[in-house]
Amino acid sequence: MLARTVVVIALLGAACGHGNGGHVATRDTVSPVATAAVPSPTTTTVPDYGAIYGALAKQTAATSTTVAPGPRVHTITAVLYLRSATADPGMTFGEGKHCVGAAPDYSDISDTTQAIVRDGAGRVIGQTPLGPGVVQHGVCTYHFAFRDVPEVSSYMFQLNTRAGPSRSLAGLEASNWTVSLSLPAR
Repeated sequence: MLARTVVVIALLGAACGHGNGGHVATRDTVSPVATAAVPSPTTTTVPDYGAIYGALAKQTAATSTTVAPGPRVHTITAVLYLRSATADPGMTFGEGKHCVGAAPDYSDISDTTQAIVRDGAGRVIGQTPLGPGVVQHGVCTYHFAFRDVPEVSSYMFQLNTRAGPSRSLAGLEASNWTVSLSLPAR
């Protein structure tokens, strides 16, 4: 860092109070106490900001660049309503209880089933496990979310290998980035 040394000297004297601006007049006397203990000069180092900014301005590599913003990403919240479901073995199917898909048509639907969202070209742009299903109003319901999904013109949803609905960008924006899924029997 570039620096400049500044020397500060404190001068002690007596002012006469005669309107001479604090100067010692020839007829005034100076107290021996005020002149006996004159401090030594103090040295302080402060940055020379003018020199620093000047040096930075002369650098040829100092350029300004604009970084383009990254793709817009969204969280798509989803709910799956599964009408053919069962409770855990030994449990009664009931409100607020854990549930999974029932055989034969929905036995592949459980907490670990992968929900997938693809773009219009078929590339996977989001994926998440369903998580636990819970009985709500007599229906096995899964709430889940796809996080950090890039903004594209169309979205195709699926559960494992089961095809689901498609939505346009405008459709998802209009639904506040939520989608409701249901599955037909196999």
